[in-house]
Amino acid sequence: LPNSKAVSAPPAADSFLAAFGGRVTQEDVQHRSKYEAVAEEKENAELIDRLETLQKKDELQEKLASKHKLEVKAFRCCACRKLYDRVPASCRAAGHQMVPEKATKRFFRCLACSHRVTSFLVRPKDPCPKCKHPGKQFERAGMVREKKVSVGALAGRDNFLERGTEHGFSLRG
Repeated sequence: LPNSKAVSAPPAADSFLAAFGGRVTQEDVQHRSKYEAVAEEKENAELIDRLETLQKKDELQEKLASKHKLEVKAFRCCACRKLYDRVPASCRAAGHQMVPEKATKRFFRCLACSHRVTSFLVRPKDPCPKCKHPGKQFERAGMVREKKVSVGALAGRDNFLERGTEHGFSLRG
């Protein structure tokens, strides 16, 4: 092939010693950088910043998960006689009069399918929109879903294998 370039093997370690053996001493190889402590401090500071950010996120997650109701601005349609968190496009197109008012938005979770539902009432009066469960069984929920952390998912020494997952001779069978 006329356009192919010749590929050469990487030089051996003894060729490095032959080229630089007289210039590099054993003391130079064992000598640590004078900026190594500064680099370690910077890495530690970055790690602490990342951990503080994650801790703030966890605290916010816990705060939102414990909040079950929220005061919001809602809109009451005078023609439909319903309360909405946003002005519906159908009411706007029909020219209905919308009156803004303060309302309490509550958060619920369906006991049958765990679907999250919001309502301005003390309890949702309609069945779950996802599973249509006739029992209308809801429990109070937080603004956001709680994070599920299982003990087995935590990074422990016994959860790791040196060579990864053990397989047989072939992954096909």
